[in-house]
Amino acid sequence: LNDYATEAFLHPSFVSSHNPDHRIYHLDSILALPAILTEMCLYSRPGTLNLLPGIPEGELPQGSIRGALARKSIVVDELTWDLKERRADLSLTSKVDQEINLTSRLGVEDVEGGTKRDDGTWVVTLKSGEPASYRIRFSTP
Repeated sequence: LNDYATEAFLHPSFVSSHNPDHRIYHLDSILALPAILTEMCLYSRPGTLNLLPGIPEGELPQGSIRGALARKSIVVDELTWDLKERRADLSLTSKVDQEINLTSRLGVEDVEGGTKRDDGTWVVTLKSGEPASYRIRFSTP
């Protein structure tokens, strides 16, 4: 993404160019970019939120994302992470009562406010319309 942004593929308006010379507009990439960045930070499937699945090792050691929508009517009010500290703070609001699994390729050591199942997965319970916040500690490498 850095090469894309620094090699003249973006116009000042953030509309992308097919070639680095700014002569051909290329809307496909710019319309896909928000989804790509969101799914690098948070991937969801029914019943599961996977935290930071696409953050490259050593890149984006700190960051946050706000207002992302996850499957099963969940709004990710905010996900903030600090990989040097091996932790993340997660705020969710669900439109329906449900339980979801929290996973990460980094390994989840602890979820404050969550429940660890016998199989090692972490589960959080969401109540319809009630914001819920969790502190996640990732496993040490």
